[in-house]
Amino acid sequence: MKASTFSRYVDQFGLPVIERQHRRGFRQFLVLWISIFVVMAIVTYSNWSLGFPSPVWLTLNGLIVMAFFGCAYQRYQLHRHIRRYHKQHPRR
Repeated sequence: MKASTFSRYVDQFGLPVIERQHRRGFRQFLVLWISIFVVMAIVTYSNWSLGFPSPVWLTLNGLIVMAFFGCAYQRYQLHRHIRRYHKQHPRR
């Protein structure tokens, strides 16, 4: 997310709304990705224990891990913008 986009969101919705959604979204982010990784681990373990080390499944696992890091990076950028906004606009 660009800083200009973040500023437009702050102007449109207000910083408290963005911060509240960011905190709520973090819980959802954790639940979603923990669930995905648990299912991935179970299916991968069962495939390998049955003797089916599928290259397609391993590729899918890699893509899911890349998607996780992409989402985590977006969350980090939003957190960084919020922190920078607090520094530039201190509360009185």
